[in-house]
Amino acid sequence: MNKNSLKIMAWNANGIIRHKNELEAVLNTNKIDICLVSETHLTNQMFATFTNYNMYCSNHPLHNARGGSAIIIKQSIDHYEDDKICETDFQATTVTLKLLGTDMSITALYSPPKNKIKYERYMQLFNKHKGRFVIGGDFNAKNVNWGSRLTTTKGRELLKAVNNLGCTVMSTGNPTYWPTDINKTPDLIDFFVTRQIPKTKMHIEDGIDMNSDHSPIYLYINCQLDKKAKNCYLSNKLTDWEYFKYTLEDNIDLDSDCLIESINVLEEETEKFTSKIQQSAWKSTPILKQKNIQQPFPKEIITLINRKRKIRKQWQTLRYPPLKTELNRLTKLVSEKIKDHKNKLFNLKMQSFTADKVTDYSLWKTTKNLKRPTVHNPPIKNDNGLWAKSDAD
Repeated sequence: MNKNSLKIMAWNANGIIRHKNELEAVLNTNKIDICLVSETHLTNQMFATFTNYNMYCSNHPLHNARGGSAIIIKQSIDHYEDDKICETDFQATTVTLKLLGTDMSITALYSPPKNKIKYERYMQLFNKHKGRFVIGGDFNAKNVNWGSRLTTTKGRELLKAVNNLGCTVMSTGNPTYWPTDINKTPDLIDFFVTRQIPKTKMHIEDGIDMNSDHSPIYLYINCQLDKKAKNCYLSNKLTDWEYFKYTLEDNIDLDSDCLIESINVLEEETEKFTSKIQQSAWKSTPILKQKNIQQPFPKEIITLINRKRKIRKQWQTLRYPPLKTELNRLTKLVSEKIKDHKNKLFNLKMQSFTADKVTDYSLWKTTKNLKRPTVHNPPIKNDNGLWAKSDAD
């Protein structure tokens, strides 16, 4: 795949909080664009953040630490959160973005193994997505058609829905679930279902990066992705307010003889007045240089990560207990090293923070961000029931 490929990772975390540092390292080093996580085990009181990424969640409807799905997507990708599903049989998180010239929805799915899902329910899931879509995660549905050892009822019903809608199942054909009990056989239950995306533009690979009872899979889509436009701010810490006052007084005529005789005239004059304020503000505000807040990991951590990958691959091949012990040791060591590295960076950053205007009250702003999760506002609906997806809408 070329450098323009969209890289999507799907992974069952079996609890995302305890793997947060390791996952952040993988997102960073592997340059993941979108990560689809199943079995997040998050609740309304638990959250996680990842540098340079937005995260959207759909938790289990019983509001306890079980099931759940999440999407972790680069902030630079132009997207918006779409309808989510928080039901006992499906927890699905969806974002919509521009891909291959049209809107396309990306969904992270977790379907618990105990639910008996029929063809009609899968059709409901797929029909919620109009046009192009990618759904990835732990379906807990086995079928020899996508590489599982055997075919279950869920797998048979899912295949019927896939064939009826002309979808494509993208899997590596290799196991993604690795039971801790070495007497149980690994199997394939994590994969992608896509629609209206040519197979020639997609490529899928196994991953050995994360350490849960599931291994990740990577889907590459060869495409040109729309990047998010930079936010336009009226002011920042370098705004020249004296110059703003001067230009505003020069541009606005408060002695105008214009008579406001109708709503249309009122709206036109209001728009003119607002525009002149904006123009004055932008003329008085220099553009701040974009800071690269993503810090590369030290060579020591990268070496440990590569060593862990090698041991995990050996364990998956041989299922030799001492290899599992060494894998657990390396996983714990990598997590500790990443945590220490992040703490050192944070302490260095904290030394420059103050609670006054000199650093734009950086201490209070950082404390505020640490104490609460980021709340994402999904699109609102117009009077006609359609989503308002742009400023004009």
